[in-house]
Amino acid sequence: MRRGLFFKKAYFFSYLSLFIFTATSLRSQSITLVTPNGGEVWEANSTQTISWTGSGISGSIYIEYSLNDGLSWNYLYWGWSDDNGGSHSWDIPFIQSANAKVRVTYWNNQNVVDISDNVFQIVMPAFALVAPNGGETYYVGEVKNIQWHTTASTSLRLQYSVDNGASWLNISNNVPANLTSYQWTVPNNPSYFCKVKITDVDNNTLNDVSNNCFIIAPEPTIELTYPNGGEVFQVGDTVDIAWTGTDL
Repeated sequence: MRRGLFFKKAYFFSYLSLFIFTATSLRSQSITLVTPNGGEVWEANSTQTISWTGSGISGSIYIEYSLNDGLSWNYLYWGWSDDNGGSHSWDIPFIQSANAKVRVTYWNNQNVVDISDNVFQIVMPAFALVAPNGGETYYVGEVKNIQWHTTASTSLRLQYSVDNGASWLNISNNVPANLTSYQWTVPNNPSYFCKVKITDVDNNTLNDVSNNCFIIAPEPTIELTYPNGGEVFQVGDTVDIAWTGTDL
């Protein structure tokens, strides 16, 4: 009996210690969003730092952003935080809002969360190429929109490169800037290292280039060669289906 009582007490104190340790750990966990915390004015297509401090938050965190003062949230980043905080470089897409906020959450305990105290702004730059901006795949012969945003120009020159900007080929020499887009028939010039450049016709120093390369690829083709009509098959037959193609 005494031995059984000893083990019961041992188990009781073990669980009690675990409970106290867990409760203490949870109480000591905190996270504080440092930037953006309200009042900032950030440009779309720029890189800005989201930073946070904390205690006991070593592990996974995820970051979201809102464009409507927290009514809805969009995924931004999932990653790792040190025990006392961390940071993430945000490549802001072409979005704009006067009521933006960021939220950072500790994944292991989602009650540990912080949100920008006040709204900040995301504004469009005065002169920027919007698309293509890198990562796209365009096929030869397709019609794609080159898009831009500018408040500082009346006419633009459009060019593209297939060698990561080492040299440039003409698309159009004089496009009204207020159109905000141009329908481009993708040329037969395949490359993995394509970029587009827009330049102010009256000021060559005012220009913008795709942030990263996009792909121009040959248009894939496919043709079914068998069966192609007129064949007679019996139930249970094994038939080879055949086709030919290019750039599949």
